[in-house]
Amino acid sequence: MDKRKRITREDINVPASAHVVPKGYPVHMWEEMGWSMTCHVFAPIMPSPRPRVTTRGTFMPTEYRKHCSLLSASLAYARGMHEAKVKAWDSSVAMHLDLAFWSPKMPGDLDNLAKTIMDSGQLHKNEKPGAELWLNDKQVQKLTIDWIETEEPEWWQTVVRVKPIDQSKKVRL
Repeated sequence: MDKRKRITREDINVPASAHVVPKGYPVHMWEEMGWSMTCHVFAPIMPSPRPRVTTRGTFMPTEYRKHCSLLSASLAYARGMHEAKVKAWDSSVAMHLDLAFWSPKMPGDLDNLAKTIMDSGQLHKNEKPGAELWLNDKQVQKLTIDWIETEEPEWWQTVVRVKPIDQSKKVRL
């Protein structure tokens, strides 16, 4: 694969056990003791870019917004929002977010990679679907980030684990 070429979803090795997500990236979910949600998202890894500032306002690039929308759909699916019986999480509690990015090369700074997941887990105004893992990323008060280098060029994925830190600890938004 050409090293200068940007990785696309078609370039990624997706295992047969992954769920196909409508309008999202494939995910593999499982239950893990102590975590409210644990999943692998098989998607390109994109760091959060700098906002673009114009005379009409500040905005994020279209490619990034599209990527966040696909990630949001995948995270919502993994959370169980595709099932009508799932109740909404208490969206005012402090959260612990644990991330592991798997790729053959590090595509950006870890803090910018985490920001992409944090943006995708948040419900933005007028943007559907929203993963609604939190109302505001201020709620993520504990963040663990790892990058794991892989040997295979098509092995790109993000492992996302989420849990409340303390149900009694409410966050002012």
